[in-house]
Amino acid sequence: MGSLDYRLILKQAFEQRTRSNPQYSLRAFSRDLKVAPSQMSGIMKGTLGLSRASALVVGKSLGMTKREVEAFVDLVDARHARSRTSKKLAKIRVRQRFKGLKEKGPSLISLDQFKFVSDWYHLALLELSYLKSFTPDILWISRKLGISTATAGAALERLSRLGLIVNKGSVWKTTEDWSVVGEDCPSAAIRAFHSQLLKKAELSLALQNLEDREVNSTIMAIRKNKIEEAKGLLKKFHEDFCMTVGEMESMKYEKDEVYCLTTAFFSLSQPVLK
Repeated sequence: MGSLDYRLILKQAFEQRTRSNPQYSLRAFSRDLKVAPSQMSGIMKGTLGLSRASALVVGKSLGMTKREVEAFVDLVDARHARSRTSKKLAKIRVRQRFKGLKEKGPSLISLDQFKFVSDWYHLALLELSYLKSFTPDILWISRKLGISTATAGAALERLSRLGLIVNKGSVWKTTEDWSVVGEDCPSAAIRAFHSQLLKKAELSLALQNLEDREVNSTIMAIRKNKIEEAKGLLKKFHEDFCMTVGEMESMKYEKDEVYCLTTAFFSLSQPVLK
């Protein structure tokens, strides 16, 4: 039931709100969801739970549909229902609902997987773990990546649940040396991922010193039947660049900075309409 914990939904909602408003607090979240601040703090830490009545209020306050509220309440009942029968029946409904989602096909990935693909800082956090200065501290990670502590904490927790990073004593280590965004991921997630990094690239032009960045643009007229060949060349360059500069097999823990390579090859003579 770990991956079906209703607290993940609350943490996800809180993370989204802190990203939109860095000043947004847990107290404000409690107010908006009509839950006492002390109780909300305990819920997020896993020391307190929600009642069925409170779960209904929280679900509606989060703007869920009727079916989503029912699913959320079942998740709460599966953990906190007072009677054994109610808890057992809720668990059965949760499993049936989850099984139904999985049987619809591989295009339906979990919330964790979607967030991993669509938000740039997950891959950046994995790469941070290779730095010799890496500190598995939420505040350090948030400052290093320029994200809120809530976002950093949620990202670290999500990567851990997905098995992409593990805690060995006081040390966090990635389980894979190479991470890519697969072609089977939802297009919305991929668009969000690239959009975020293009915006980061734009910020680097204004905020980073020239010696810390390299940005080039070339405008050219081409034959349209050369596009596939051009894309192939760009993919090969990307792979060769990452293999050479990233030094995947050597100096694994001697790296001291995390960089992003973003190339954009697109038509200027086909305006993008908003």
